[in-house]
Amino acid sequence: METQKITVIMGKQIIDNGKRASIYENTNNFFDFFREVDYYFQGKRSGIFIYGAFIVVLFAPIIDYIILPKRFSLTSIFTYCYLLFFLISFFAWAGRFRDEKNKWSFKRFKERIILSFILIKDTINEVKQKDRNSQLFILGLWLFIAGFMIKALQNISEIFRIPFNYIFGIKMNLLRTFESYTIFGFVLIFIGIIIFIFLHFSKRINLFEVFFNNSEKPHLIQLNLQNDYVVNTKNKEQIRNIIVSNPDLIFRTTVNSLLEWNPKEQHLEDDYEIDLAKFLSRRLRKEKISVDTQHTIKSGKETGRVDFSINDSLYIELKRKIKSSELDRASGQLLKYQRILENNSTPLILLIVDSEYESIKNKLTEFIKDYNKNHVQKLLAVVVEPL
Repeated sequence: METQKITVIMGKQIIDNGKRASIYENTNNFFDFFREVDYYFQGKRSGIFIYGAFIVVLFAPIIDYIILPKRFSLTSIFTYCYLLFFLISFFAWAGRFRDEKNKWSFKRFKERIILSFILIKDTINEVKQKDRNSQLFILGLWLFIAGFMIKALQNISEIFRIPFNYIFGIKMNLLRTFESYTIFGFVLIFIGIIIFIFLHFSKRINLFEVFFNNSEKPHLIQLNLQNDYVVNTKNKEQIRNIIVSNPDLIFRTTVNSLLEWNPKEQHLEDDYEIDLAKFLSRRLRKEKISVDTQHTIKSGKETGRVDFSINDSLYIELKRKIKSSELDRASGQLLKYQRILENNSTPLILLIVDSEYESIKNKLTEFIKDYNKNHVQKLLAVVVEPL
């Protein structure tokens, strides 16, 4: 009898474990799906948030009022699309806080939040270094955009609340309270416009040049590599030779920064990316060099995503624990970047961590040497060996 009870308990435990495993798998598949969808928004997300708010709050209502019949609401359609974009971004964001076993980790969540605050702090520090007129313009721009975002959130709140109230009788007083305060969105828009008018007519800033003629020529780095295609950060002489051969300020500062980067051993490539993003953000922004993570490059229908863009002049792709047998996979990704960046001279640094320099040097050197002979975009491999 006791044996039967034990068997039943074990059977239930196996079933419960199977159910948990199934739930984990289905949940991970759910978030992975949204991360795949979100991939197509990389590099465009902030623009979609801002211009989407303009469309929802200003453009669509004007079209509805002037052209479209009352039964057809373009505002509602764009608002639902905007809500869908919010949900995709949220679920993709939530799906990033998992470890190598696809389980959520508070540590990864904390690191991502800290990184976001660091980037915001660095942006504010950059603004502080500008002149008063530029600071006032940026303040007006932030207020103007924030106002439209708040009003767009009001539209989303209404299309979410009203159907629930009508079908289920749920009043959702919290959303009603939020909507009552969104009138301040118009106040922020109005203040932003006043600032623009003041700056323009006092001739402190020409807004036509700022908004319609702001095409700066990209900073070009002509990377010159003679013999050292794969360098080791432990070999100071190698690094010095590379810097002497390529005295460009952005390149020199970036390589020197990589030389100073001494990360602790991590279990995931993403963790190294977070650590490097924090380091570069602090190190390079002091030199007024911008750092962009998960930078999207595109040509026609083909799209790629580079881990780091330095001032839109230098790209960094980070790889962890690459063995000689795995170099073909990494080189395939680099060739994809080359196809996208055809006729683009922006150089690329392949940053390799947790790998033994001597074990990959020869094969990687052969690949990069051949690559640099045939492509405009030059490639340099930098190996950061474990401490």
